[in-house]
Amino acid sequence: MIVLEDDQLPELASELANDFPSSLYVHSLVIKKARGKLSWPGISFVVDRLPNSTVCVARTDPAAAEKGYPPFINGYAVFIYSRDNEKLRALLDEPALIDWSQRVGFICIRKPDVSKVVYDKIGAMGGTKANSEADFYVDRAMLVGFDLTKLHLKYELPEGLRLGKLSVEHAQQLCEEKRYGYLPNNHLYFRYEIEHFPHRAIFDADGKPVAYILYRPDGCLGAGYVNPEHRGKGLFKIVCYEVLKELRDMGETHGFSDITTGNVASLKAHLAIGACVYENFECAFIEYVPKVDKLYNYK
Repeated sequence: MIVLEDDQLPELASELANDFPSSLYVHSLVIKKARGKLSWPGISFVVDRLPNSTVCVARTDPAAAEKGYPPFINGYAVFIYSRDNEKLRALLDEPALIDWSQRVGFICIRKPDVSKVVYDKIGAMGGTKANSEADFYVDRAMLVGFDLTKLHLKYELPEGLRLGKLSVEHAQQLCEEKRYGYLPNNHLYFRYEIEHFPHRAIFDADGKPVAYILYRPDGCLGAGYVNPEHRGKGLFKIVCYEVLKELRDMGETHGFSDITTGNVASLKAHLAIGACVYENFECAFIEYVPKVDKLYNYK
C-alpha cells in the first residue's frame, strides 16, 4: 500500500476523473485536499500504485478524537474506489489500512461488487454491518449530478418564510431531525459543517429552520430535511438550488447528490433544478461495528 503525499494528489485526481460516478466521492475528497479548500481535517489517501492506480481508499484519521479533529458523521469514515476488486481485497487485508477496533462508516460503496468485498471483510473481522437506528446508513442509494452552469429554478418563498444560514446553535435540531446514529459525535459534526461548509436553510416567522441542506465534506449535498408541516411547498429544491449556486460562485463547475433509492420526492426536487441521474449505479452506506464496540467521544 502507498500512502500518498499531497504533491501526488493532482495526478491521482486526473486518473479518478476518468471513471465517474464510481470515483466521485474519492475524487472530490482528493480535489479538496489538493486545493486546500473545503478539505476535511486529517483525510489521507492510499493506493495500490501510482500512476495507473486501480484502487484508492480515502480515510479520515482514526485518531481524530485525540487530535481534536471533528468526527465525520459518527466518527471514523472510509471511502473506496476500485477497478480491481481482488487488489481491493488484498489492500483491505493490510493491517495499517483501517483501524478495525472502532466503528467505521463506509461511505457510498458501489453495489454489488465493491460492497460484497466490504461485507466479506466485515464478516472476516467478526463484526456486524448494521446500525438500524441511523438514517445515514442505507442499503441502497443512487447518485445524481449537476452541471452548475445549467442550474435553473424560479421561485418565490411562501409568505412568512425567509432564506438564510444556520448557526451552530441549530446543530442540536439537526441531530434530532436527521438521526444519524450517535448524537454526541453527530452534534460536533454538524457544528463543524455549519461553521466551515456551504449550506442553506429556510426559516419560519419564529426563526426556526423548517428546511435545510448541507454541502458535505465529501462534496455531496446531504442532510436535507423539510419539516412535515411545510412539505409540498418546493422548499427542498430551493435550498438545494441556493447551495449549488454558491458552489458555482466559488468556482466549482459540477456537483452531485446521493438519494436513497425510492425517495421519489427528493429525486423530483433534484431533477427540477437540473440534476441528471447516473444510470446503472447504486451504492450502500455501511457501518461496521466491531465485536467489542466503542464509540469515541470527540471533544
